[in-house]
Amino acid sequence: MFYRAIDWEIYKKANPLKKIRFYKEERAIQGLSGKDISRGRVLNAAKNISTSPNSPLQKNFYDLCILALNTGMRKSEILDLKWKDIKGDEVEIIGKALKRRTVPLNSTARGIIETQSKKDEYVFDLSNRHQPDLFRRTIGQIRKRTGVDFHFHLLRHSFTTRLIEKGIDFITVGELLGHNKISTSLIYSHTDKERKKRAVDL
Repeated sequence: MFYRAIDWEIYKKANPLKKIRFYKEERAIQGLSGKDISRGRVLNAAKNISTSPNSPLQKNFYDLCILALNTGMRKSEILDLKWKDIKGDEVEIIGKALKRRTVPLNSTARGIIETQSKKDEYVFDLSNRHQPDLFRRTIGQIRKRTGVDFHFHLLRHSFTTRLIEKGIDFITVGELLGHNKISTSLIYSHTDKERKKRAVDL
């Protein structure tokens, strides 16, 4: 408000709050629970939608979810994935700020990619891939069918949480996800209280 007042020339002094740091609340990152995944609440709903699709997106939706869950790729990275980005058992990703990273493909992720048609330059055949609300209706269906407050980015969170639960170090986690700072990966470090309790007990 002070900067706006200075800009409007109704306050003539320096901003008295210039050196005050804003409080940053720690964000709680929570992926899909193991129950939601292993017992198939979200994935079963996604598979049912893909079995009786109303759009090209819905036809591919289950595959998109499985790929995200096994690679940690962002929605935009999956939608923009091209065949030329597939390098054997790895995928080269151009992420935020055009930063490049390489993510290995496990057998599940590789199986999803290998089943896609190669008639287009993109791995997933979606003509309206850059439509802003492309996922909105399908995400709404998932929430209605499962009662889970689902959004697609939760799959990336779940991938990360599972890596940490398996004891993968934060540097590797950050490299897989394309995090610029290790502090971003550390946000996930508090998601498993039982894991921390076991560590202290040891």
